[in-house]
Amino acid sequence: MNGSHEPKFANKELLSVEELAEYLGISVASVRRMVERRSIRFYRLARHLRFRRSDVEAYLATRLVEVIEV
Repeated sequence: MNGSHEPKFANKELLSVEELAEYLGISVASVRRMVERRSIRFYRLARHLRFRRSDVEAYLATRLVEVIEV
């Protein structure tokens, strides 16, 4: 633990594939599939992929399932 109540990636603007996978609670392979399908925006820096936090939040907003009132 980092001894803080802040989320682990709270101060990072760019996340790696591994960090994004941990942040979203999915596998690295799932993140790589999202990249392959171009379903999330990313930066390619040499051979490294990076994801901007605001792009991740925008992606998550598109995946929101609204509540159906019965």
